[in-house]
Amino acid sequence: MWIHDEMTAPRAMRWGRSAALAPALLALAACASMSRPEHDAYTQARDQVHQLESEPLANEAAGMPLQHARTDLANADEAAAHHNADAVLYWSYLASREAETGQAMVEELQARNQIDSATAERERMLMAYQRQRAELAQQRAAAAEQRAQQAEAQLQQIQQQQAQQQQDAQLAQAQAQVDQARQQAQQAEQAAQQAQQQSADQAAQVQAQAQQQIQQAQAQTQAAQAQARQAQVEADQAREREEQARHELENLQARQTSQGMVLTLSSSLLFATGRDTLEPGAMPSINSVAAFLHEHPMVKLRVEGFTDDRGSDQLNDALSQRRAQAVANALESDGVQPSRFLVIGRGASMPVASNNTSAGRQQNRRVELLFSDTEGRFASNEAGQALR
Repeated sequence: MWIHDEMTAPRAMRWGRSAALAPALLALAACASMSRPEHDAYTQARDQVHQLESEPLANEAAGMPLQHARTDLANADEAAAHHNADAVLYWSYLASREAETGQAMVEELQARNQIDSATAERERMLMAYQRQRAELAQQRAAAAEQRAQQAEAQLQQIQQQQAQQQQDAQLAQAQAQVDQARQQAQQAEQAAQQAQQQSADQAAQVQAQAQQQIQQAQAQTQAAQAQARQAQVEADQAREREEQARHELENLQARQTSQGMVLTLSSSLLFATGRDTLEPGAMPSINSVAAFLHEHPMVKLRVEGFTDDRGSDQLNDALSQRRAQAVANALESDGVQPSRFLVIGRGASMPVASNNTSAGRQQNRRVELLFSDTEGRFASNEAGQALR
C-alpha cells in the first residue's frame, strides 16, 4: 500500500512498534481522534478481532489470520494517533478481512468437530438400542419357554392322575392350560419380534437423525470454507491492485509521498510564460495519466497548480487555478469524468525551491497530480494540505 510512508513497513516491524505502547491507552486515544466513518470502521475491526481472540479454537484453527488481524489493528491505532484517517480506514479494513477469514476457519473446525461427535453418538446409541432390545427379547423368550415347560409338567401330572382316577374334566382343563400356555408362548414370540422391529425402527430413526446432523455440519463446513476463500481472495485482489497501480505510476515518473503518489508536471513543458493554455507537448503526459485513470476507474485525482512569487498573490492564485483547470479540462476531454478530480490553485504559497534563482522559480512553476488509492481514498482528506 502506498498511501502513507508508514503503511509500507512490514507487518512484523509495525506490530513490534505498536506492541511497545500500552494497548488500552493507544486505543482510547485513537478512538477520541477519529471521525464517525473511521471510528465505525475501527470499532467494527476491533470487535471482530476481539471476537476471534475469544474463540477457544482460534489459535488452533486460525493462528496466522489472527496474528495478521492484530497487526493490522495495531497499525490502525498508530495511524489514528497520527490523525491519518484514510490509513485508519485501510488498516481497519484489512483487520476486518483477516478476522473474517480467521472466524471462518474456526467455524470450519467447529463443524468438523460436530461431525465427529455426531458420528460417535450415533454409533453409541445404535449399539445401546440393539443390546437393550436383544436382552428384552431373550428375557421374554426364556419366560415363555419356562411357562410352557410348567404347563407341560402340569399336563403330565394331570394325565397321570387321569390314568389313575379317570377324571375327564381334569384332563380337559389341563389340555386347555397347555393350549393357553402355547398361545402365550406364541404371543411372547410375537412381542419379541415386535420389540426387535421397534428396535430396528428406532435405530434407523437415530441413524437418519445423525446423518441429517452430519449433512448439516458438512454444509456449514463448506459454507465456512467458501467464506474463508472469498475473504482471502478479496484481500489478495486489493493488494494486487494497489501494487499494480503503484508500479504504473512509478513508470509515469510519479513519486511516493506521505499523502500518496504525486506526479509533478513542469509548467515550462505545459504552458507558455504567463499563459494558461496547454502546449501541444503536454498532451503525451496527460494522455498517459488519462489512460491510467481509465484502467483504474476507482482512483481519484487532485490537480493542484503552483507559481513562483513574481507578481501579486491575487494574480498568482488566479493563474495557478487556471493552469490546474486547463490540465483538468484536458483529462476530461480524454474521457475522464470530472467527478473524479478536484482542481486547486495554490499560487506561490508552497515553493519547492528558492525563488531567488531562475532555476528555483522554474521548479516552483508546476502542476502536481495527487493520486488516491485504488479504492478512491486519499491519505489525507484535507484539500488544502501541502504535498510533501
